[in-house]
Amino acid sequence: MMLLIGCGDNAEFSKLTNTKFTINTYTPADGASDINANAPNISAVFSENITAQPGKNIEIWQDGATADVIYAQYYVSSENVNVSGGTLSGITIPHGHLAYGKDYFIKIDVGAFKNDNNEDYSGIMDDTTWNFSTSATSGPCGCPQFDNCDLSPELQ
Repeated sequence: MMLLIGCGDNAEFSKLTNTKFTINTYTPADGASDINANAPNISAVFSENITAQPGKNIEIWQDGATADVIYAQYYVSSENVNVSGGTLSGITIPHGHLAYGKDYFIKIDVGAFKNDNNEDYSGIMDDTTWNFSTSATSGPCGCPQFDNCDLSPELQ
């Protein structure tokens, strides 16, 4: 992008850089499969320090055959989400685990985070930027899935 400063023969050109910040690392990695449904670690490392903005959400969606369903939704400034420096972590999972053999994706509202320059994060509004799937079975016995079961992993 070029910016014209001045006019006529005294005009100067300055090159401006796009300073929008991004997520460098997704956990689980985008497109990952066979994620342990009993111990999902959902976190992201941004390219810059971030500050959570009140009233903005992060959502965990379960990709359904006929319709997608919100599995969890939290304000990024709530106690269910931890923001420290450039890291987003500690995202609470309902019942402590995800369903087995399911596809998930994460959405983050535009402006959910600001960097040190007070710029808004551009958000994730689709089902392809950060998606993953959980393993189809639970535990070492390879038991069939227990969808949203509240049993402890050792009893499944």
